[in-house]
Amino acid sequence: LGTQSSNTLNEPKGSTSMESYLIRAIYTFNNKYSITASARSDRSSNFAEGHQVGYFPGVAVSWRISDEPFMDKINKTVSNLKVRLGYGATGNSNIPQYSYGSAINPVVTGLGTGFRVANFSNPDLTWETAIQQNAGVDFSLLHNRIDASFDIYKKTSKDFLFQQPLPSFLGGGTAEYSNVAVVQSPWVNAGEIENKGFEFNITSRNFVKKDFTWSTTVV
Repeated sequence: LGTQSSNTLNEPKGSTSMESYLIRAIYTFNNKYSITASARSDRSSNFAEGHQVGYFPGVAVSWRISDEPFMDKINKTVSNLKVRLGYGATGNSNIPQYSYGSAINPVVTGLGTGFRVANFSNPDLTWETAIQQNAGVDFSLLHNRIDASFDIYKKTSKDFLFQQPLPSFLGGGTAEYSNVAVVQSPWVNAGEIENKGFEFNITSRNFVKKDFTWSTTVV
């Protein structure tokens, strides 16, 4: 069943599993104050014991200011006004199974089939994470003729899962060693990227009649 020239069979067999728990609570008071909180726990078999579990919380709060008594004087101009704050984390474990350990591969030699180390192990390998924070405001003007929202966000991604390049004498990818790669590059957690920005959306209902409504949207 193996390759005729090498008498080896490279057919891996295995499985991966994920165990997840999620809890979420939503509370709204007087239709003005709202909070949503969640907690997620994920356990992946793609990591070694002690590094398999990742915790990813999230929370969002909002305040509908337009329903407050002190807004009554300007309700004809500002018919809806709400501010929002949010925080959330997510994780990624999408790597090949047993990437944290060291496997062996068969090698044909003059004395028969031998074995060599296939890759470097990294038992400290763990979850890649992304954390996002945002603040926003939603408002409507002139009896809901104009609806708009504005958001500011910051997203931090860190501990990226990728294979660290090896030097050429270990089979690092040069033409000279491309056919005799000794060890595969190890999977590691490294790097961090931060994204900041804002989003603005406005929708206007330019003509309003009893029979139809015509609107335009600018993003």
